[in-house]
Amino acid sequence: MKKFMVFFIICFLFLHFTLVTFAQDNEDSLYSDKLKLKVQQAKEFKKNKVLEKLDGKINKYYHQNKNKILTLLDIRDFDAEKIQNIIEVVENNIKNNGFKFDMNIGIGEPVGSNNIDYTYFTDGDIILVHDGFCPYGYYRHGGIFVEEEGKFISAQMGQGVIWESKSKYHGYDEAIGLYVDYKMDIPEQRKYATDAIVNYLKQQLGEPYKLSSKSDESSWYCTKLPWKGWSKITNVDIDENSGAFCFPDNIYRDTDTVIFEFAD
Repeated sequence: MKKFMVFFIICFLFLHFTLVTFAQDNEDSLYSDKLKLKVQQAKEFKKNKVLEKLDGKINKYYHQNKNKILTLLDIRDFDAEKIQNIIEVVENNIKNNGFKFDMNIGIGEPVGSNNIDYTYFTDGDIILVHDGFCPYGYYRHGGIFVEEEGKFISAQMGQGVIWESKSKYHGYDEAIGLYVDYKMDIPEQRKYATDAIVNYLKQQLGEPYKLSSKSDESSWYCTKLPWKGWSKITNVDIDENSGAFCFPDNIYRDTDTVIFEFAD
């Protein structure tokens, strides 16, 4: 009887180990496939001139609004007096017009819609959205994806760092999905990095909203979160000009980010 029990336990443990290993291998394979499909889709976008058309639309937007868009994108020194002056002007203008000053201000609430597909989104991917006019660029808001939750981590004035649903990002005129071009051909190493990024940003949930310096890890705005996560864990800087702030358009323009989804 004892021999039978020992044999039974050994068989059970072996079967359990085999099933766990199989499940892990299957999960790793699915993750690797998603990365490959994401890269392929990005190449198709480039081939079909989707990105060229998008660049044209954004350039046209900047040209049409050249006297309205602020120069925050190009400011490099956070402590510069001009930053404080610009922030004061923005705050006063927005308050006087009944708008709040945050990284999702735009002009009024978003009223559009898009059908962006989240199939290929994995941990660490970034979403940027456009709707109407925004005083600091074309894209007005963004978040970083956490696959296990099926949600994005972002930040809003009055709410701080929060979870945002995928459906929320369908409520804008246009949305793009970007991956950071880091270890795409080495899934195990990329997964290790993105797990660390996600875990770090989860720790920021509930922290206050503020248009703060990049070195400040106690307050956040929407696109500072993905910038800090990727910079802190992988040393990849997804701010195209390494300025004082990392606005949505800075992430769009950076050479380390690649668009793999687009919808309007």
